[in-house]
Amino acid sequence: MGKQATIRDVAKLAGVSLATVSRVLNESDYPVREELRQKVRAAVEELDYVPNAVARSLRREAVKDIGLVIPNVSNPFYLQTMLGVNDVLSKNECSMILCNTLRDVEQERGCLRQLYERQT
Repeated sequence: MGKQATIRDVAKLAGVSLATVSRVLNESDYPVREELRQKVRAAVEELDYVPNAVARSLRREAVKDIGLVIPNVSNPFYLQTMLGVNDVLSKNECSMILCNTLRDVEQERGCLRQLYERQT
């Protein structure tokens, strides 16, 4: 995966301000002309922009999600690994996002993409 596009990249490509991009992405009630909304949406699609979940959650509280990708949770080794990770996380008030891929490459790619999008 290459460099992730930022809200600044979207604004530059669309020829609008950061505030306009933010208003469109957050579906703000602030009036934005439909022409500008379309430019922002087109830039988002062209850049494959993914909103930064970490930045959004930092406004509210600290990020405490950890992603764990396991090939098969029914395997005793992976089960014990998951339980150990979960034990440490719970003691530190963190949570785990578990992806059980069942040794399927496509499922693994999908899980990794979701974790990447969440900045986990």
